[in-house]
Amino acid sequence: MKSYKPFSGFCVVLIGIALSALGGGTICAQEADKVDPLCFRGKRIDHCKSFMIFEMGLKSLVTGRNRNPSKARFLLTGDIGWMKNTSMKNAFGFSVYGAADEYGSRIGIRPRFRRGLSRRTTLDFSAGIILSGTNYREPQEFPGFVASVSIGMAGWFSVDAHLEALKLKRTVFNPVDFTVSEEKTTDVSLYLGASGRHYIVLGALAFTFVAALIALIVPDSEIYR
Repeated sequence: MKSYKPFSGFCVVLIGIALSALGGGTICAQEADKVDPLCFRGKRIDHCKSFMIFEMGLKSLVTGRNRNPSKARFLLTGDIGWMKNTSMKNAFGFSVYGAADEYGSRIGIRPRFRRGLSRRTTLDFSAGIILSGTNYREPQEFPGFVASVSIGMAGWFSVDAHLEALKLKRTVFNPVDFTVSEEKTTDVSLYLGASGRHYIVLGALAFTFVAALIALIVPDSEIYR
């Protein structure tokens, strides 16, 4: 009996996301002369009443490592959300936020505001709370805080300034009396980086799907021959 690899369920999810997003984009393009209730990328209110948020980003740590040398240098982030156009230039909404580095991961939610600077560029503000997470090097307490400022180019990418504040629990050893105590501190980190938006996210999903499909179809012995 043929056994299924762990990627099979993941492939189904990728197919659903990619097809739904591509279908939504096609509908918006074909009916540009009418206002759609929902689009799968950001558009003005004369095209869409609301739109979805799909973002994947990579950030590099700028400050915070001097105080905490064990902190990871890079952060992978992702957002899935929804925004409602309230005028030709303004939109409000929220997104579910996720982040991961080499030591752990975290998830939260954040309200968002988008201001249109031109037909193709936007300025985004977001601030919210980190609800839960894991870190195997330093125990964390939640909730935490997350905020970002981004300048975006249509549905392709954005340049981001990203801030996180997390409460840490550290074990401190006193060499004088050989005692161990617990110390709580707030760790603030500033990151700079870039995020891919709708088209790039779909491209990444498509690439991942093809790679996973190859892993399902082609035997391991053929791949590593």
